Amino acid sequence: MVHDLPDPPVAAVRVLAVDGFALRRGRRYATALIDAVTHRRVVVPPDGKAATPAA
Repeated sequence: MVHDLPDPPVAAVRVLAVDGFALRRGRRYATALIDAVTHRRVVVPPDGKAATPAA
């Protein structure tokens, strides 16, 4: 359901936070990039791999 939400328009992000969470405990995980100042979701990458947010 999280991936189906539209990404909000994003201004310049000064502080970026990375949050990992379980969609289904022990089976599916996801990562969200959050603007740490406004607490708004910037993007939810399609996979939970560490290289995706780094890019």
